[in-house]
Amino acid sequence: MVRLPGGNELQTSCYAVREFDLLTVNLFEVGQRWRFGFIRSCDLPRSRYNAYRTSQRKHLLATSVAVTWPLEPPFHDQPFDILRDIVRERRR
Repeated sequence: MVRLPGGNELQTSCYAVREFDLLTVNLFEVGQRWRFGFIRSCDLPRSRYNAYRTSQRKHLLATSVAVTWPLEPPFHDQPFDILRDIVRERRR
């Protein structure tokens, strides 16, 4: 169950937007060395599953995301700027 803004709950395999702050993607298969891509959860694409209403989809993350190499925005090769932004936003 995922709780959506307004208190509604939905049975889904999707994560809710802002349920976590930072997603790390292991890119080892690219070049057989340890690399990672980082992205804020709020920058991830939303679900496009038609069984959910539009008002629900805008609060649900897609269950899969395409990642390219080299990384393209909004993915980053290090987490530090993302983490600084998150901290700044929370201090406001």
